[in-house]
Amino acid sequence: MLPALVTMVVMAVPLRVAVLPFGNDTGDQAYEPMRRGLADMVMTDLVGAPSVTVVERERIWAVLAELDLQHTRAFDPATAQKLGRLLGATHEVYGEITTVAPEVRLDVKVIQLGTGTAVAKASVRGAPGDLFSLEETLVSRLLEALRTPTVPTTSGHPSLGSLVAYSAALDALDAGALDQASSKFAESVRGSPDFELAKVRYADVLRRLREAKKKRGDSFDELERAARVRLSALLASKDPAVRLGARVARCSLDLVSLKRLTQAKDDAATWVPPSKRETVEALEQQFLDDGEKLVDELTAARGKHLEPKVPDDELALEKQAFGLDLTNWTFLTPTSVAADLGRFIGSGWTPHYSDVEEFALRPSRAQRNPAQLEQARKWFARAQQSLSLDAPTERAHLAVGVVNEHAEMLVLLGRREEAVAQWQAFLDAFPTAEDFPALSAKVEAVMLLGDDDEKAEAKVRACDDSLDLAAHAHRLWRASGRSGLVTLGDRLAACAQKKPALANRAWLIVAAEAQRVADCPAVLDFAARASRAGGALVPVAPCDVP
Repeated sequence: MLPALVTMVVMAVPLRVAVLPFGNDTGDQAYEPMRRGLADMVMTDLVGAPSVTVVERERIWAVLAELDLQHTRAFDPATAQKLGRLLGATHEVYGEITTVAPEVRLDVKVIQLGTGTAVAKASVRGAPGDLFSLEETLVSRLLEALRTPTVPTTSGHPSLGSLVAYSAALDALDAGALDQASSKFAESVRGSPDFELAKVRYADVLRRLREAKKKRGDSFDELERAARVRLSALLASKDPAVRLGARVARCSLDLVSLKRLTQAKDDAATWVPPSKRETVEALEQQFLDDGEKLVDELTAARGKHLEPKVPDDELALEKQAFGLDLTNWTFLTPTSVAADLGRFIGSGWTPHYSDVEEFALRPSRAQRNPAQLEQARKWFARAQQSLSLDAPTERAHLAVGVVNEHAEMLVLLGRREEAVAQWQAFLDAFPTAEDFPALSAKVEAVMLLGDDDEKAEAKVRACDDSLDLAAHAHRLWRASGRSGLVTLGDRLAACAQKKPALANRAWLIVAAEAQRVADCPAVLDFAARASRAGGALVPVAPCDVP
């Protein structure tokens, strides 16, 4: 039997108790997170006891936060009285973790708020591995002291690590950090699958997260609609800088909407499933229409130095609603925006220089519809024609950018000879340009003419697993697209006799490159090949989204 000390007092009236966070008297901060977890378990185990009403945990924490008592003891007479009045409680339950190693000791007392006296006390001691049996015994002994029948406990028997994770989840929950709370509750449940209280709390947080997500979605839609109405009104401003600011902001808002709809990641390509494409294409067209008008307005402002702006109150609303300065778009020239539009159509990449971090959608418009390639070409041609409108200090930089983005689009679309022709035309025209070495290296890479390519090929033939396979897969994709990855996968799979481990990973290696460029048909193809070959499992998410 676990040793226990009990002080019994006959209670004549019902109790409305507030269970406060345990005190940590161990002297070890490592046990600090347990304070709230133990209190929550005691609170749960007291629910249902005759003549005992338990104040909700959320209410207790809100009042403790209001009084700035989250991390201090709250049972000195003056504080206890104030706390009791705010909570509508008649008694406080306060526990202490006195020791944990080599022996656990837990103490608890019930304090009558009217007098400040302890009307019941209980104490238990035992081995650390019995911590949660000790907690159950503590509650049982406390109810016995109050002359109240015991009730079955419902908290479960978690490990120490699960209790620490559970307590951290409660901290996050009370701070309003639902995502963090969800992660910690999940950790607690994984560690102790029979921790029923953690599972109940976890399910509640998941429900709240779903509700919050829906509310955020509704709220965002309302904010976006309101912003578009305000920006449309600003387009009629007599101030050309304000009109320009409103047009830039509309383009940025289009990108924000696209990013939210597709859940695109910063600086990465994201696969757009067929189920979303109709909505995505409508938003893409909206961005392109706004972008075209922006190019027209920048061209019309030739010779004028205009900085896009909007009224201060509108700017404050933007930052509050979207966390961005929607009018911020550096290198804002007819050339840069025209090239951005060509890049967006052909490669799926959004502008480099807006306040919305760039991302790419795949398949791009030109990949989905080959007729869109001509639209992309027209924008790159317009960018070239607009170079004469730009400041001399920007012209060289922009010229290289237009050529390079046009060529990179052609690489993505499998038109590598045309891409090389684009780069080579620039190299021939500007042999002393600062960017000559970088563009020359791109030509070699696409043509597989570099020293690294020769060395890599030799290692593949020798089934040498010291090769940087990820880098080689990337070079092959740029040089020959999906067919190059298929060839690499086949050749690595043929290494089964010499290097079984290398052959086992063959399709996993090439699928990783296909994932990087968001070529989902290739990923699914490679996963099927891996399955047939009995190799390593190829992860296909998010490409398995219909």
